[in-house]
Amino acid sequence: IKNITIIVDKNNMQIDNWTKEIIDTSSKIKDLMFALKFEVVCCNGHDVNEIEQALQIKSERPKCIIAETIKGKGIEFLLKDFSFAKFHHSSLTNIEFEKVYEAIRNE
Repeated sequence: IKNITIIVDKNNMQIDNWTKEIIDTSSKIKDLMFALKFEVVCCNGHDVNEIEQALQIKSERPKCIIAETIKGKGIEFLLKDFSFAKFHHSSLTNIEFEKVYEAIRNE
């Protein structure tokens, strides 16, 4: 079981609101996983190098990597114009996709 690694995308959002406004499991995930005897490592989920370093950590216990992220990071119109629900379970239109692609290309 020590070879198991779980990666949690901690973006503090649920389908229709911030987790702290519904059931605040986000702020407790580290303590919960530690209580389950996991090796817990937190990192910036937007930084590939930090994720890779977290994956390389050796442990005699199963590992939980908490990757802290911002949903839509770097794509301003997504952060401004999209509702929580659309963020989580809808597809982008072709026009929205092109806007996202252009924003990523220009970054």
